[in-house]
Amino acid sequence: MQSASHIYLRSDRTQKLKDFAGYQKGHRLPERIDAYSKRYLGEIGQGELKAEMDRVFNLLRNHYSYKRKELESSISPEGEAVIHTPAFSYRVSLHLDETDLTRAIVKRELSPEDLESIKKPAFELVFPKMFDTLLVEWEEPLDLIALIDRLEDDPIANTKMTISSDNSYMDLNIGGFPGVMRLEAKTLEITGLNLSAVSMLEQFAKFQAKVQPEGN
Repeated sequence: MQSASHIYLRSDRTQKLKDFAGYQKGHRLPERIDAYSKRYLGEIGQGELKAEMDRVFNLLRNHYSYKRKELESSISPEGEAVIHTPAFSYRVSLHLDETDLTRAIVKRELSPEDLESIKKPAFELVFPKMFDTLLVEWEEPLDLIALIDRLEDDPIANTKMTISSDNSYMDLNIGGFPGVMRLEAKTLEITGLNLSAVSMLEQFAKFQAKVQPEGN
């Protein structure tokens, strides 16, 4: 069975620079992405980052029963905030949108040390359907072409498969899952709107049980 080296939950949202609490009328918006514009974004976004860290910090205390000394949080001037817990790390970072410099991309990422912590009801109370992507990084590259050939020769019931013309990725749908499962040689990405973290983990479990190449 293919082994995962890292598993992440992720989401990206966009926000107008003018909607950040630190923006002031008359500010000159960035015209390019450079060290200055990154610092500027970090400055105007400090209020939002602090509010989110405070909110999550106390939700973790309430729903996971963590004590203050079990939680470590920090916010950098460059627009990145993180909370470390005994079970996972939660990170929020701000990035200028390369396609529209009047907007920022707010990236959220959670990296679990213990997958069971995500399956607890407390998780959705702290992060209610916050993440739309589960990313799995493989320890070793997957022989994707061999897997495609095996699934074509021996199809799995209730599973649909779409393959890129250059064989660089394969999209799978197992049992009518309301999302997309994209498999590449180095990663598996499960995405879907309004999905819980548990439902994405369940899809990963189905992949492991039904699709992963035997003997790997």
